Amino acid sequence: MDKPTPRVSSAQLATNAGSTVRLVGKVLQHTGDSALVEACDHGQVPVQLTPGSAWGSKYVEVIGRVSDDGTGLQELNTLNLGDSFDMDSYAQLLHLIPKFPELFGQ
Repeated sequence: MDKPTPRVSSAQLATNAGSTVRLVGKVLQHTGDSALVEACDHGQVPVQLTPGSAWGSKYVEVIGRVSDDGTGLQELNTLNLGDSFDMDSYAQLLHLIPKFPELFGQ
């Protein structure tokens, strides 16, 4: 069985350097080969986009590899989450995952 991809906030990137993670965020900027997203903890995360990547909504979930310095992501895939997403509820979910790992495949 494959190892689950952890869901993280911007504050958790450094502890996951070099790993593949999932980060939900609000798109602040999107230009050519890069984007800037605001995570649920209000940290800003730069994302290097995969060629041909199509972001079509205000909120996205980026599945990506954390840079070796733990400050950004290299996109592997992105899911468009629409233009309305409750980031505060998602932040609460991130706090619950370590308490109930069996529910989240951890």
